Amino acid sequence: MRTPRWISLLLVAAMTFGMAATGWSLDGRTKSPRTLIPPEAELEAPAPNMSMAPTLAAPSAPVFGIGLNQRIINPSATCQRSEIGIGTSRNGQNIVVGANGDFVVSSQNFGATWSAQTAFPAGGGSSQGDPSVGFGRNGRAYLAFIWNNPAPSCDFGVSVSPDSGVTFPAPVSAVSCPPSGPGSGGPAARGCFPDQETIAVDQLNPGPTGGDQVYLAWRQFTNIGCNSTNATGNEDASITCSPSSSSAGSWLAPVLVDAAGDRPRPAVAPNGTVYVAYVLGDGGAAFFITPNAPADFENPYHVYLFEPDDLRQMLGRHFEDVTVLGLDGDAAVKADFERRRKFARTLLKLDPWGLRHKLPRSWFVGLHAFARRVTYPFLNRKAAEAPPITAEQFSITEMIDPTTLVLFAVAKRPKR
Repeated sequence: MRTPRWISLLLVAAMTFGMAATGWSLDGRTKSPRTLIPPEAELEAPAPNMSMAPTLAAPSAPVFGIGLNQRIINPSATCQRSEIGIGTSRNGQNIVVGANGDFVVSSQNFGATWSAQTAFPAGGGSSQGDPSVGFGRNGRAYLAFIWNNPAPSCDFGVSVSPDSGVTFPAPVSAVSCPPSGPGSGGPAARGCFPDQETIAVDQLNPGPTGGDQVYLAWRQFTNIGCNSTNATGNEDASITCSPSSSSAGSWLAPVLVDAAGDRPRPAVAPNGTVYVAYVLGDGGAAFFITPNAPADFENPYHVYLFEPDDLRQMLGRHFEDVTVLGLDGDAAVKADFERRRKFARTLLKLDPWGLRHKLPRSWFVGLHAFARRVTYPFLNRKAAEAPPITAEQFSITEMIDPTTLVLFAVAKRPKR
C-alpha cells in the first residue's frame, strides 16, 4: 500500500525537527540563555504540563492510582505500629509489611487479601523493631530487624523466607556489635548500638555462588548501650554498610561509609551498583557533579546549567566550605566531543529558522528522543573506529576553563 503524500511530508518534517533538536542538544554552543537560580530558589525540576498531551506515541506507562485503604496491622493499647517497612517481589504479586511492635503480614495476591499478623521470628532471642523488607530475584523475602540474641546483645537479625513471605524462619545474625566497654546501659550492656538498619536486595544480578546479593546499611551509635537511654546526649553516629552474596546466609565485614551521618537508605541499581543516601553529619562531606555550562551539549533534560562561580555561590548558601573542581578528559576524549559537536552543527542546518525553539517542550523532548534513536547508531559506528574511551582518560583538575567537561564540587560543614 502506498503511503499518502501528506503522511510522508509529516514524517520528513518530524525527522528534520528531531534531528535539529538532537543537533541543538549536541552542540557545544549555547543556543539559549543559561537559567540562573535566584537566591531563594532550590533545585527543583519544573512541574510537568499536564494539559499538553505528548505528540509521539510512547510505551504504556504504569497508571498511578490510590485504591481503598486496608488495615493490615492492628495497633495495640501498649504499642502503636510505627517505622513500617515494605517490600514487593519483582512482579508485585508478593508483598511483605513489617512494623514496630514486632509484627509482620504478607499478601500473595497483589494486596487483595492479607495474612494474619505474626510476630518477628526471634529464634530464641528477642526482637526490638526497626523492620526492613526486601525481595530477591526468585521470590525470596528478607526481613531485617534489631535482634537481641541473647539479651543484652545488639545484633541485626535477617530472616529469609523461602515462600515469598508466607513464613519466616529463625534469623541469622548479620551484624553484631562487639563488646567495647560498659557503655551507658550498665555493666552488662555493650558500648555501641547498631540502629535504623535498611535492607536492599539486588533483584537482577546473582552473587558468585548464585545467591541473592543483599546489603544492609545502618547508623552505628557509640558511647551508648543496647536497650538504654542516654540523658547526656553522648551518642556518636556513623554510617556503615555490610554486604552478603549468599542470600543472607553469611555476611562480609562491615564497611564504613561515613564517620558522621544519620538514617542511611541503600538502593541497588540494575547494573549492581549500590548507593547509600543519608543525612550528612557536621563532619561529613557532600559531592556534586554537574555539567560545565560552556562545554555542555545543551541536553533538553539539563534544567539548570552552572559555571564554577554559580555552583560555588549556590552551594555556599548551604555549606560553610565549598571547593569546586573540574572533571575533564584527555585529548582523545576532547576530540570525540568535538566530532560530535561537528556532526551536531551539520544537523542544525536543517532548521535555519530556529523553529525548534518555538516547539512546546513536550514536542521538543519527544522529537529529541526520536532523533537520538536514528542518529546515535551512526555516531556509535563512527566511534567504533577509534579505541574505546575508558575511565582512566578522565581526571580531577583544579584548572577549569570553558572546555572542561564537568564540574565536581566538594561541600563540607553544612549550615544548620
